[in-house]
Amino acid sequence: MPILQTKDDRMPKTTDLIDTPRYLLKSGNQAIFPTINFENPDTNCVCVYGFSDKPIYDKFIEHAGQLLTPYPLVKGYLTNQIAEVSSDGGRAHLAIVILDAAGPKDPILSAASMATVLLAEQEKTKQVQTEFRLAFDLKMNAYHFDKDDTQLLQTMPNYIVSNP
Repeated sequence: MPILQTKDDRMPKTTDLIDTPRYLLKSGNQAIFPTINFENPDTNCVCVYGFSDKPIYDKFIEHAGQLLTPYPLVKGYLTNQIAEVSSDGGRAHLAIVILDAAGPKDPILSAASMATVLLAEQEKTKQVQTEFRLAFDLKMNAYHFDKDDTQLLQTMPNYIVSNP
């Protein structure tokens, strides 16, 4: 079984814990995700909204204004998404799960890497640590990473899955 790790050993900047996501929402066959602007246009990002419980994703659906269907957020899906983003050669890689958003235009979103969520699934932990914060920019109609996260992303290519 692969070992989940980061390409550097820095501790996340936040100690917030959020219940481990168990569901994602799809519109048709496609998982929904927010629009994220990156300072580095070479950043390759895979992102999904993840939810820990039905009342939370029900609230999101209520605010979304479109037909969405919940699906289990399973280990295989996370592994495939991490592999997809990691296979893109010369680009910075990022694979994240937005944690328990109340709606598609929340002012602030918390997120964890897909590797962190996958590890929580594998270890059956009840909570994951928030690793990133994203803020909604009304002018751009998109999210951007907090300044501290942006600096971290510029120096750290990604969370990866590697074999021992």
